[in-house]
Amino acid sequence: MKSVISTIVIFVGLYIIVSSGIMDLLAQKWLLYIAVGSVIIVLLTAVALIGTPFSKPLIKFKGRGDDHDENTDIS
Repeated sequence: MKSVISTIVIFVGLYIIVSSGIMDLLAQKWLLYIAVGSVIIVLLTAVALIGTPFSKPLIKFKGRGDDHDENTDIS
């Protein structure tokens, strides 16, 4: 019975979305350009922060213990 109610709620929600006209707004060409531009910016940021499998990251974060790496060979 719970799944039947959930299905009815989902279909009512989909009906509201379709009848409200939000799909017409999302179909605008300028919104496509904004979405593609946002994806490109996020991917470039991820490459800068994480790097690729073939390169190091462009930005180096100081991790814990990086201050004393030059003293690791001291006994």
